[in-house]
Amino acid sequence: YNCIVCMEAKLEMVSGSCQHRLCSCCLYLDNGCLKPDMHKCPVCGKYLAFPQKRPTIPEDLIEMQRYLGVKECPNKDRGCKFQMWDWELDDHCSMCQFGKPPTPYVRRCRKLSPMSKLGVTYETRSKRRSTEGNKPQQSTGTRRSSRYLRS
Repeated sequence: YNCIVCMEAKLEMVSGSCQHRLCSCCLYLDNGCLKPDMHKCPVCGKYLAFPQKRPTIPEDLIEMQRYLGVKECPNKDRGCKFQMWDWELDDHCSMCQFGKPPTPYVRRCRKLSPMSKLGVTYETRSKRRSTEGNKPQQSTGTRRSSRYLRS
């Protein structure tokens, strides 16, 4: 579930007595006290729906968020604190300021084929195939396989 205030996926979600869920970052100050504007639930307006002090989030609730698809940035050890849904991870990693600089993409064939021993690489074979595909083919008439003919 996303936090209703920041609209982001977070691992540490706090449930209020009204059953609305918000992330602990939106609810609490750095010292662990409830933010002054959060004395009422931002959704339903219930007064003191959330604990006054930041609660310890049980590990099973964090695991539930992980199971639902909330991921932490792989660059967390370098300082990135961003949390996102699983399907947002690739986009974030490509732009993360804490990530490694992008390496140039090199297309290589992992398996060595018998042709590679002769000096024919994957790239030259694919280029050859693409140039052969551009040649006009001679028409030999209409050929139909018997399995495609209707009886």
